[in-house]
Amino acid sequence: MLGFNEQDDAETAYFANYDKDWSKKHKTVVTSVNLEDFEKWIQSSHRKTKAFAEYKSVKAVRTDHQGNPVNADGTLKLEQIMSVNELTDDDFYNPIRNVQLPALPKNVDNSIGGNGKPVIIKKNIFGCNLERHSDLTPEDSRKILTTALYTPDLYGKNQKKKRPYNWVVINTKDSEGNYRLVLLEVNENKDNIEIVHWHYLDKRGLEKIKRQATNEDGQLLILPSEFSEEVGALSDPIRNLSSENKDTSSSSIKQAKEKTIQTEDAKKQERS
Repeated sequence: MLGFNEQDDAETAYFANYDKDWSKKHKTVVTSVNLEDFEKWIQSSHRKTKAFAEYKSVKAVRTDHQGNPVNADGTLKLEQIMSVNELTDDDFYNPIRNVQLPALPKNVDNSIGGNGKPVIIKKNIFGCNLERHSDLTPEDSRKILTTALYTPDLYGKNQKKKRPYNWVVINTKDSEGNYRLVLLEVNENKDNIEIVHWHYLDKRGLEKIKRQATNEDGQLLILPSEFSEEVGALSDPIRNLSSENKDTSSSSIKQAKEKTIQTEDAKKQERS
């Protein structure tokens, strides 16, 4: 549906052109096709005298109620890619496919309870993210997805009560002071980990997420390294961690080392 991310929105816009009585007596018959095939049909010399689906040249594409391509058995039709860089500009501006991304690192998957499920972006989500974050370029989106999904520093549930299946993964500040966030739906009743949206985050946005987590009994945690799965469970909430604390801690360690060296030197002088 050109100009619409979901079938329901397209139908609402269509019936808005007619009065309510007429709309109640009619219904739409939606046939999904590739954009290229539709354009060929429009440009053909034949008069359009019957329903679109009745033309022999039309090859229908199965979709769900959100307009996402599906297989004959109703499952999502997924195109697997080996790298986030394989996402094209059209995927972000004019999406036509659902995409399966490379597998998450083990430490990320374990932390969010992914159980090794594939990570996907549905066609309608590409469109929704474009609407919500129209300032993002395809290059921005690829950068956010790559860093937040595969090298995150923080993770957690910031809306544990309202959206219990949702997890945020965040890659902390880049050179411009932006955080990069991806919101994931990890539902045990679904076959895939579904990306909900992605965007940049400033310091105020991060503070908001911390407050949300506190208000809903959630936590924003430091992600364990790939070599230490236990650290994530033992880490304090990120709200107790600041750059000042980290600087102070590093300074204290340095001072302690210097004092130890001075003490050892004094002992050596006494012996001599």
